[in-house]
Amino acid sequence: ILIAVAIIGIGFTSLLGLHARNIRNTIYNQQLAKATLMARDLASDLQLRAATQGLSSLGNFSGNLDEPGFRFEVEVQPTELDTIARAVVRVVFDERVPHA
Repeated sequence: ILIAVAIIGIGFTSLLGLHARNIRNTIYNQQLAKATLMARDLASDLQLRAATQGLSSLGNFSGNLDEPGFRFEVEVQPTELDTIARAVVRVVFDERVPHA
């Protein structure tokens, strides 16, 4: 009986570890989904500003978002064509990976 209890204890410990990992993954995926939506919103704002004020109004900038723990970086780079610019929008929510 003691061996059976030990096996059950090891099994429950393993399941608890898996459950904790699944919770961490779920939280990370929720943050990733929020960051993706925020990046799309920033990109839309850039497109609107470029359409209304011209490409010359765009530049590099960064700041904090309304959601706690989220910040953004926007880098605008010229291209070979005068009417097109390359914009890199980065939303950071995990400071361990600031350039993700």
